[in-house]
Amino acid sequence: MSVPAADIRSAFVLELGKAMQTLGVPAHRFEEALEEMCTSLGIEGDFFALPTAFIANLQEGEQHRTHVVRQGAGNPDLSKLDELKFLTDAVMRGHLTPEGGLHRLRSLMARPSRHPLKVVVPCFGLVSCAAAGVLGGGWHEMLVAIPLGLLVGVLAVGSDFRPTLARVLPALAATLVALAGALMAPYASVKLVVLAGLIILFPGLKLLISLNELSTGNLVAGAARLADVGITLVQLAFGAALGQHLGISALKLLPIHQHLHVVHPLPEAFQYLPVAGLALGLLVLFQARWRDYPWILGGCLLAMAGTRLGAHWLGASFGAAMGAFAITLGSNLLSQFTHRTPSLTLLPGLLVLVPGSLGFRGLASIFQNQVVSGLDTAFQMLFLAVALLFGLLLAHLAGPERPPI
Repeated sequence: MSVPAADIRSAFVLELGKAMQTLGVPAHRFEEALEEMCTSLGIEGDFFALPTAFIANLQEGEQHRTHVVRQGAGNPDLSKLDELKFLTDAVMRGHLTPEGGLHRLRSLMARPSRHPLKVVVPCFGLVSCAAAGVLGGGWHEMLVAIPLGLLVGVLAVGSDFRPTLARVLPALAATLVALAGALMAPYASVKLVVLAGLIILFPGLKLLISLNELSTGNLVAGAARLADVGITLVQLAFGAALGQHLGISALKLLPIHQHLHVVHPLPEAFQYLPVAGLALGLLVLFQARWRDYPWILGGCLLAMAGTRLGAHWLGASFGAAMGAFAITLGSNLLSQFTHRTPSLTLLPGLLVLVPGSLGFRGLASIFQNQVVSGLDTAFQMLFLAVALLFGLLLAHLAGPERPPI
């Protein structure tokens, strides 16, 4: 018995929606992509997207069905997202039937992660090491950040197999990293190594996505994602405050000479070396292909160069807007000429810019009864996030239209 063509088309659209939510496509891009797909397949579709579910209203002739799909968000996978763009383009252009697209889509999403855990966990340490250098630390901070990043990597990988650990991962990781960082006070800057160790858990990218969703009229999805950002920041700040308190208590008991470590930034000749390490670590953590390393490195360098140029012209507060404009415009142009997903360079580039660490430091100050300083830092985070959003939206206006995926 053959399956009706309408059912195959509807099944493909629903599977495509599941795949995009798993890969973290924002709500406005999600709805736009599925509406374009429905138009190309000759069916009518209306969609309402949330971060962890979506509602699809599909109609063809007399057949009318409403689907409520619950799909949890997964970790970024740039290689799958890139292949997903090629697949959807092939179906929309008629080079691939919906039935063939459905089989390839299911096969793509069932494929295991490109990089195994034995490679992923060390890259947490690499990202933390590189982040310490990017944040202005020296060789001491970069070396101390490695074990802290590895600790976070072990916990993050363990949370994939233990759901209860995933619920307290930010607080637990922040506690252990802050405790270890406090014990390293004589050898490295505590604040800097703690920020570097926890860098991959900061929800700065989610904050930017939530503001983007709010600015495009997806109020429910944006508000839900913004609430998730707030909960994560509170957990990180509480864990860091607890870990620092435990570390200070331990230092009083241990025979360690207590003095403030003076940070010596990297020499000018090595300023961009941490960026190369950061790009390599993000390639593995975002599950990109090895051959895409030059693109990812270029995206990180473009974001940093744009930020520094903007800070030189307009001041530090507005440099982030210039960096976001540069990486977004560059990513859209790359997609225009290569027909690949702009997220390949956009996500790593934005991760260099996102202000999640400011929100973490602001809440940590509040937990330490430094309310005025904490609120001021939190306001700076929101200002920087809006600056990034402005640069991102301005790049979409100035350059070629960005594809939904």
